Amino acid sequence: MKKALSYFVVAIFLFVVSIQRSIAQQNIDGYWEGVIARDGAELRFNVEFVGQANGLSATIEIPELYIFGYKLKNIRYKDSNIYFELPLGSEPETFDGEIKNANIYGKYSGRFYQGELRSASFHLWLEKRDTPRYKQEEVTFQNGDIKLAGTLFVPLKKGRYPAVVFFHGSGPQTRESYLRYFAAHFAEKGIATLIYDKRGTGNSTGEIWYKTGDSFDNLVGDALSGVQFLLNRSDINPKKIGLWGLSQGGWLAPLAASRSKDVAFLIAISGGGVTPAEQELYDDEVKLRDKGFSEADIARMAKETPARLLGL
Repeated sequence: MKKALSYFVVAIFLFVVSIQRSIAQQNIDGYWEGVIARDGAELRFNVEFVGQANGLSATIEIPELYIFGYKLKNIRYKDSNIYFELPLGSEPETFDGEIKNANIYGKYSGRFYQGELRSASFHLWLEKRDTPRYKQEEVTFQNGDIKLAGTLFVPLKKGRYPAVVFFHGSGPQTRESYLRYFAAHFAEKGIATLIYDKRGTGNSTGEIWYKTGDSFDNLVGDALSGVQFLLNRSDINPKKIGLWGLSQGGWLAPLAASRSKDVAFLIAISGGGVTPAEQELYDDEVKLRDKGFSEADIARMAKETPARLLGL
């Protein structure tokens, strides 16, 4: 009798533990706001966890760093412990925490675009998220043989909206970048936005960027194909389609506008005030000076490089 009672007590205990773990697993789903704190400074961020049949998925937003909707990786959640990574640069930013009374407390390790690895504490708490005033559509459009894969942000209120096509900066950028932050911000204000994976990256086809030297003609053609895609939509005002460009995009957007009568306006941010060749030559001079090269060597490089590039 005593042995049977012992088995019964153990069974009840295990049942209660399993119920507690199940509840804990369910409570992670939702929208969490919080801060990363170090030496009196705070960085606000939020994370949204979504339970799926094959485990958890999650996205993170850090407004001060223009991070919006970035997908988290290596999410591990067991009992009350939660671990996840944000892939940025060569090493991911890591978060290792524990859930306590609808709060998550833990340790952060990473760089967040700083030079040195640093540690900090973080705290997240459950909040009710405001409903976005826009929807997102996964879209594709063509520039000749090249397929561009993107995301279109469209305000929810019915109407024909002004729209913006976003240019990338230099390098192998996809739509999973700062572009998503600005695209969502515009859409909240009633302006449709189109972001896409640069040719050769993400889900877009074509040669990878470094093999083509980021041909300006190709990149301009890609964005203008996005403009044509928007012109065929009934929810877009065809007379109010513009271009947005940052860094390299600050050169590309005006070039694209000069080639299309369908571009109504431009937003150029940190674009070069000189030609790309002049900009890159100046950049090389500064880097050589920082490395201790003499002014004579730098002057010789500045004189010889243009001729070498032109094959003279």
